[in-house]
Amino acid sequence: MTMPDNALETLYAEEMRRALSWRGAMDWTRNLSVLIVAGMAFVAFGLNGSSHLVLFLGSLSIFAFLIFESRMHQFAETSEQRLTRRHGDKACRFLPSLSSRLKSTSTS
Repeated sequence: MTMPDNALETLYAEEMRRALSWRGAMDWTRNLSVLIVAGMAFVAFGLNGSSHLVLFLGSLSIFAFLIFESRMHQFAETSEQRLTRRHGDKACRFLPSLSSRLKSTSTS
C-alpha cells in the first residue's frame, strides 16, 4: 500500500491547524476571563446597592474558565508535541512554508 505524494504535507497541515485552533481557544477564554473580572469589579465596587452575589457568580465563572483552559492546555500540549516530533523529522524539510509558520508561532 502506497501513500499519496502529499499525504505527509496534508497531515502536517492538519496538525498545525489543530494546534493553532487550540491556541486561539485558550486566548479567547483568557480574554473573556479578564472581561468578566473587569465587569465584576465595575458592578461590585462601582454601583451602589450591588449584591455580593455579583462577586460570587463572577468568581464561579472564572473558576469554570480556569478548568476549561487547563483542559484545553492539555490537548494543546499534546498537539504541540506531535508537531515537534514531526518537525524534527527529516521528511519535514519538504515543508518549508509550514515549518517557518511553526517557528513563528512558537516564538510569539
